[in-house]
Amino acid sequence: KDSGEVKGLIKYGLTQKGPIALRYPKLKTKDMNTVEILNEDWQIEKVGSKGYIISYGPDVDRIMKIVEDNNLDISVINARFIRPIDKNMLDRLASEGKPILVYEQVVQSSSLAMMITHYFVSKKYNTTIINSMAFDNNEIITHGDITDVLDHYHMGDNDIYERVLEIWK
Repeated sequence: KDSGEVKGLIKYGLTQKGPIALRYPKLKTKDMNTVEILNEDWQIEKVGSKGYIISYGPDVDRIMKIVEDNNLDISVINARFIRPIDKNMLDRLASEGKPILVYEQVVQSSSLAMMITHYFVSKKYNTTIINSMAFDNNEIITHGDITDVLDHYHMGDNDIYERVLEIWK
């Protein structure tokens, strides 16, 4: 999500006995204090009452800005660990039954949204509450300025806002 989280994840990773992989973008970011990470739980960044948007990396801040700028009553969750997924958080979200939007800059297959859906199916939870924004499996993603690429594939900030309006009409 930011430099503070990268530092915290590196520090956390050094305490683990097995391998750990960190993904981070090639974005410039200001130096931030280390975020203390004690476990693989997901972080609720903003609390709302109508549902949840789950994302990770710098997209969390993008989504926070969209939610705050538009005064949307939606919770934003930072899924800073993809594996293992936070089963306790997913159990909680399933029990509430509110809509969930998973936003990620990956192709749909093998995505976090697919893992969440698989978990819901395995627990016999309602999967109709899960919505996803990701690249189509059959697309070859073009190169270019990230904002232009996201806009081209209907995954830019305005597209996120429109999808939120569609889900939470």
